[in-house]
Amino acid sequence: MTRLSVDVLEKALARLEEGFGHYEARNKTSHIYDSEEATRAFERARTFLADAKVTLERLRHAA
Repeated sequence: MTRLSVDVLEKALARLEEGFGHYEARNKTSHIYDSEEATRAFERARTFLADAKVTLERLRHAA
């Protein structure tokens, strides 16, 4: 595997981990009963749009 391939794979895995984090945060929102957990979910949601835009751009360039 070339160094470029390793870099691409590492970046893809990092994006995947972020995606799962967003998914888990979304699932928690229907079961939140305290303000601290709600604040954590809100802060996570604020990062979603930027992450989604990065993923979309990478997909556009990969096609």
